[in-house]
Amino acid sequence: MHKVPFRDAPQMRKPGQNTKFAKIVVKFERRDDGGLRAFSDDVPGFVLSNPDPHIVLDDIVPTLECMLSAMWGLKVVASRLEHISLVFICSE
Repeated sequence: MHKVPFRDAPQMRKPGQNTKFAKIVVKFERRDDGGLRAFSDDVPGFVLSNPDPHIVLDDIVPTLECMLSAMWGLKVVASRLEHISLVFICSE
């Protein structure tokens, strides 16, 4: 996989001035070692991966807040949608 420095990564479009919400879809992949990888096509450069799935899940919100705040130049507060649950589809 080719890694692109964050500063050189494609930038996500900043929300409009009156926009208060943005939906970011985070996708999950189970790792061969039992760990978890999280990434988003909506946020260039967002990838989290760890052998401990709980660490990945706990880091999603603060990582998105940091990345989006830096990309958009404003304070971003991220949260999970409570009515959405994590679904893992496993094929063997």
